[in-house]
Amino acid sequence: MKTISHEHVKNMFINAFIQVKNNKEKINMINVFPVPDQDTGNNLTITLEAVNNVLINNQIKNLKELKNLVLDAALTSASGNIGVIITGFLSGFFINLETDEMEKESFTQAFVNGSKKAYESIQDPIEGTVLDVIKSAAHGLKQELEKKENDSIIYLLEKAIFSAKDALDKTQNKMKLYKKVSVVDAGGYGFVLMLEGFLIGITGKKIEEEIIDKPLIKPKSFIQILSKRYEVVSLLENLKINKKTIAEKINNLGDSLDMVEANNKLKIHIHTDYPDDVVDLISSVGTVIQMKTVDMVKGNGVKKSIGIITDEAAGLSQELIIKEDIFVVPFTTSWEKVDKLKEFSKKNIYDKMRSLSKKTDIYGWPKTSQPSPKMYHKAFEEQLKKYGNVLCFTISSQLSGSYNSAIQAKSMLSAENRKRVFITDLRQASASQTILIIKAVELIEKEYTVGQIEKQLEKLSEKIQLFGVTENITWLIQGGRFTFGKSFINLIRFFKITPIVTLKNGKIVLYKFGFFKKTIADFLSGVVKNANKMSGNQKIETVIHHADNKIGLNQVKSKLKNSNFLFINENLLPEVLSIHTGPDSLIVAFINN
Repeated sequence: MKTISHEHVKNMFINAFIQVKNNKEKINMINVFPVPDQDTGNNLTITLEAVNNVLINNQIKNLKELKNLVLDAALTSASGNIGVIITGFLSGFFINLETDEMEKESFTQAFVNGSKKAYESIQDPIEGTVLDVIKSAAHGLKQELEKKENDSIIYLLEKAIFSAKDALDKTQNKMKLYKKVSVVDAGGYGFVLMLEGFLIGITGKKIEEEIIDKPLIKPKSFIQILSKRYEVVSLLENLKINKKTIAEKINNLGDSLDMVEANNKLKIHIHTDYPDDVVDLISSVGTVIQMKTVDMVKGNGVKKSIGIITDEAAGLSQELIIKEDIFVVPFTTSWEKVDKLKEFSKKNIYDKMRSLSKKTDIYGWPKTSQPSPKMYHKAFEEQLKKYGNVLCFTISSQLSGSYNSAIQAKSMLSAENRKRVFITDLRQASASQTILIIKAVELIEKEYTVGQIEKQLEKLSEKIQLFGVTENITWLIQGGRFTFGKSFINLIRFFKITPIVTLKNGKIVLYKFGFFKKTIADFLSGVVKNANKMSGNQKIETVIHHADNKIGLNQVKSKLKNSNFLFINENLLPEVLSIHTGPDSLIVAFINN
């Protein structure tokens, strides 16, 4: 076979994944360097599985399409040292492939370029690792090509496998640690398996000879003290400085620094004792697509996921609650005299308020009660069963005692569980509270730690603006949020003045009054637009809540649709807030960059 097509290359990588996946535990078993966490097989499998998935789920017309899919998948999924090194190899392998067919020369050069990029991905390459095996495979190909004894790509690949296998066997003698525990390099073993997958992808058969001469055995027991405890893996785009400068900035914060750049993105891997400092530095040099921090001392046996708890005031949609498994702690609402009336038993709170707004001297006002510590305690216990840590969001402590109830509930937990619960008071409510929770979900998916998430949300909270409008300010005043006199209220009613409120330091304050005969949707959309005159072309992530006012909601969205506002969530304002704002009120929150 003198040439191979993009279909052959596709099959090469699919079978490389299969070979690694089938031998994952064997790779894990001999993994002792750079840390003995026995996850090299897992990390290589994760990296190649993403490549496999995009190849089998897409119609690919040529090598260029294949290249972009493979590199994006590898960059996104690359895990551990081995994942970044293999991604470096792939970035070199595809670097100069301009045609849709690979001849023996371009096939060989792909390996040479791949070897070079794999070395460049490691800041301090060490002899006796997977890099030796990759280099030997490329060297074996080049040697056979120069001999001009055989034109077959299959023949060249077989020779490359034998060269890689020989280099793998020698890794045991190149590193004292490997010699001490009688193993070869786990990543190198994984790469030879990949090469065998390449051969199967082209020919449908593999070399029968065992990859490793001696049988795989579990390494002798030993204790290795980790000099750097945490592993941070990130993916960036829109870099503000070049790769070399980033490496210089981050290098003194740890070791095992691996970096690979492809498709205008940069993957970074480092071991460190200062994960928060690393995350802050990385976040400052580009746009973070992905961020993951792992405590390598605890290993894979410890839950690393984060569960979310919030109170009802966030006004989350049922879809979001179910999808992200968020535990919502309810408030208690009551309207003592009205709740006893049969004619109102089937009406919602909004209709009750509309009907009785002028009869409160007879029926009184609806009341709300904060969640009890017992309710929060139940929420903590439930989420702690499923998640390693719990992050709890409450409505601003300036508006409710919900935050204090959560604090009391945390004190009721065992000492060990208290360490796993994090309660944040970012002094937001309703739509702005929703924004923070949506952003927390995104950061959890990027595998940020709780501490890192809290720091990111604190910064974000300072950029969030919230505005609300109500048809009747009386509800806010009666709820204790304003202290205007009766004569002033009558003046507002007489002139049909629309109060527009905002959140300041966690409290509801008057922003301005809207005059003339406009709808509250007109006033709200106007205020929101004016607050974002300097946004340029950047999308403004926005959440809107309404108190049973879908017409007003749609009017606001319509008036803002030609602007840069991107509505990421909309929902009914929860009863506990509607009782204070009144029916038909509208609330919009957005990230003002």
